[in-house]
Amino acid sequence: MSENYPPYTITDKILNLSTKIMEKIGEANYFESLNRYPELRRKTRIKSIHSSLAIENNQLSLFQVESIING
Repeated sequence: MSENYPPYTITDKILNLSTKIMEKIGEANYFESLNRYPELRRKTRIKSIHSSLAIENNQLSLFQVESIING
């Protein structure tokens, strides 16, 4: 009974490249999961804008920022 070996050898370069591919797949899955909660992302974006404006001494309320975003 003979053993079958693949027609290639696994090198450090191949391992590094496959690791990078798996990292990219993980990132893609993460960004895909973000689309599951669009309302949460929207609220977070509004709060972030409000906080940024407050740092710049802008007196808009959270409600006013939300109204501007909504048009």
